[in-house]
Amino acid sequence: MDVQFLEIFSENQLGQQEAWIWFLIIPILILLGIITYHCLKGDKMAILGMQESGKTTILRYMQGYTYNSSYKPSGNEKYERFDWKVGDRTIKAGVDIGGGDEWVKDNYPGLIANNDIIMFVFNAYEFLNSNKYKRSTLGRLDFVFENIKEKKGGNLDDFIKNHFALIGTHADFIDESPKSVIQKIQRDCQNKSYSKIFKDNFAILDLTSSEEFNKFIKKIF
Repeated sequence: MDVQFLEIFSENQLGQQEAWIWFLIIPILILLGIITYHCLKGDKMAILGMQESGKTTILRYMQGYTYNSSYKPSGNEKYERFDWKVGDRTIKAGVDIGGGDEWVKDNYPGLIANNDIIMFVFNAYEFLNSNKYKRSTLGRLDFVFENIKEKKGGNLDDFIKNHFALIGTHADFIDESPKSVIQKIQRDCQNKSYSKIFKDNFAILDLTSSEEFNKFIKKIF
């Protein structure tokens, strides 16, 4: 074997070794990039729901504040930047949308399309005691889930299980147990296409303390 052939053979061996090294390294770099991106990105959340139902109280609990009965929200507010760890997820950004009807048509579709987690909040006491409020709440939920099906696609049950939370508030005004209230609302909504939400990720809470909210969120996420 002459010297020239040995040199060519050695170069080919080195080239093959380098190719194998890059074959192993590139997938690892891609995986690390994906993990880093998701860690930095986090999940975005939109808090939707009825007027004066407790949406901003929930947001403030997520930011580390305590209950303040005199705090008054104002319309469409972006979150202060914060990291909120719940299970293996991190919430990093989003919006707290006003509860009036004027916010729904123009704002809900974009918020549903652009956020990873949707939380819908309503006053459970009013739902049980006012047919007008009940119709308004269910009408708004109809609109929400029409947009979820249109914007998110895929399996609606999967989205409900992993990306949606439904909270009925003002449990402190209701004489019945949360379980009894949930059963009543489930009966009212059993024919809805999204009735599964009333079975899985649904809670009746007293928001004067953050403890109940934190337990519920940890349970579902």
